[in-house]
Amino acid sequence: MGREAPGSISPISEARARLRESLSEGTYAHSLAVSREAARWAAAFGADPDAALWAGLLHDCAKGLSDEQYLALAQTAGLEIFDAERDAPSVLHQRLGALWAAERFGVRDPAVLLAIGCHTTGAQVMDPLARCLFVVDWVSPDRTYEGVEVLRATLAKGVEEGFAAVLRAKRDVVLAKGLPDHPWARAALDRWTSD
Repeated sequence: MGREAPGSISPISEARARLRESLSEGTYAHSLAVSREAARWAAAFGADPDAALWAGLLHDCAKGLSDEQYLALAQTAGLEIFDAERDAPSVLHQRLGALWAAERFGVRDPAVLLAIGCHTTGAQVMDPLARCLFVVDWVSPDRTYEGVEVLRATLAKGVEEGFAAVLRAKRDVVLAKGLPDHPWARAALDRWTSD
């Protein structure tokens, strides 16, 4: 598989090899699962399957750092750090991941970078690829949390219903953990649901 991402300078086989070296075994396996599932669901969301393959593969490329590393790297990159990210710095992996996809993997497709950059929280502005990755990351075949089957069944009924259900499910997880609302997540809920 020597396919290149739209606007990328790296073949996918090279990206996989580099991710295998830098990610934990579990995160790497999850990235492969999300990549396949995103490509499978892309057309239903109205997204490009090749772009979805890349977004899924690279969405967690900044995973596995310490809280201190996330905060320091975000500050160095000049990112605004929200209170929700100070309380749970690993959420920064989405925005750092978009930066790394561009810098380390040569991805230039704005849709791929947008999708990676908001795949955990969602955002007010999400194109079809961003919505696809957001959903598929939460319901990929490797996920086994309680309630995932209900979300998969909702997605099977329709992508808009699946997207709204995942937005609500993620909100409920944040509330259950007693964490503050991420402003992007709140904006996504306000824009895309009636909640």
